[in-house]
Amino acid sequence: MSTDLLKLKADLSRFSGKMVKLAQEDIELLSLNIEEKDGRLSRGQSGSFVSIYHEPVLGYSYKVYPANNQFAALWVTTAEDEFVYRITPDQTHIQVNGSDWGEIKDDGVFYRKDKGTKTQLIEKIGGGYTIVKIGDKVAGHVLSISSNNNDVNPRAFDLVDGHLSNEERQTFLALAFLLMVRQNVK
Repeated sequence: MSTDLLKLKADLSRFSGKMVKLAQEDIELLSLNIEEKDGRLSRGQSGSFVSIYHEPVLGYSYKVYPANNQFAALWVTTAEDEFVYRITPDQTHIQVNGSDWGEIKDDGVFYRKDKGTKTQLIEKIGGGYTIVKIGDKVAGHVLSISSNNNDVNPRAFDLVDGHLSNEERQTFLALAFLLMVRQNVK
């Protein structure tokens, strides 16, 4: 999987220098729209999520392993950060900027590796969004494509806490980006 992750990173070089920074106050401007979607990777795809103003904000490259479709690798890059995901049937291991960040277990809870904190992903199926809760604090909502079917520029996030620390922000984004890509990759 490590070799494949390097190939995924190399595939993202086409977005290098094009990404706009995702400042804290601009997080809610990220859209669920994808541009430059490319399915040429064997059993995977890559693309770029854009803002509601069609500015590229994050690039992703995703590969599913054909043996059972339960193993996958994902590399996401923004203008400032890189997120790497190793997906297995019982957990998803996440790295942020080269550091082990933690794991999402099959119970839907993210366990921060060095902090011991828990982040819950609470899916609200009827509402079309997933709540990301860090400790006792709701960090924000990740909207689903199905809840935004009629929108030209469907937003990816709603009600993002404007007072997140840098660490909480990166945790929120790491989980949100994974959710966004997985709901878009078929």
